[in-house]
Amino acid sequence: NHAGINVEMESFIGYCFFVGYGATDGFIPSCSLTGTTFSTATNVTSMPEAKFIKRYDGKLYVANCNIGATRYPYRIYKSSMPSAGAITWTVATDFLDVDYSEEITGFETAWGKLVAFTEYQTYFYDKSSWLPVWSYGCSAHRTIKKHGAYMIWCNTDGVWVSTGGQPQN
Repeated sequence: NHAGINVEMESFIGYCFFVGYGATDGFIPSCSLTGTTFSTATNVTSMPEAKFIKRYDGKLYVANCNIGATRYPYRIYKSSMPSAGAITWTVATDFLDVDYSEEITGFETAWGKLVAFTEYQTYFYDKSSWLPVWSYGCSAHRTIKKHGAYMIWCNTDGVWVSTGGQPQN
């Protein structure tokens, strides 16, 4: 019962995980679904509320987050590796930050990396390094699309495409 929520879903370890945000009602509680069982506790205890969710490197990642009444729009949290069919969340230590003055506007997996966008930057995470790589951002998460080796996204300067190298407008 929330107005205008953009809900994002990701399938992982036999569950569908949900996150979402809307300008009117804010964040929805993080939740999971398996079969017909809906839960706000199973595999989501301590999971931050978030705008975006992706699976990468055997873990679940959520970006542009909220914990309690504190916003972390510049942060990506990651789950534990699955153990006995379950995951946990350690928000005190398992996160990546972009520049604190920037908000994560979307992210995707491509070229063996987690690719995170702000309005003006693109960051790559390859399980060991976390670096800003391009001074080209993305305006909205839902403009990011993959097609084969290509990733396509939009910002205020146009439509961009890359195969992992320098983006082309």
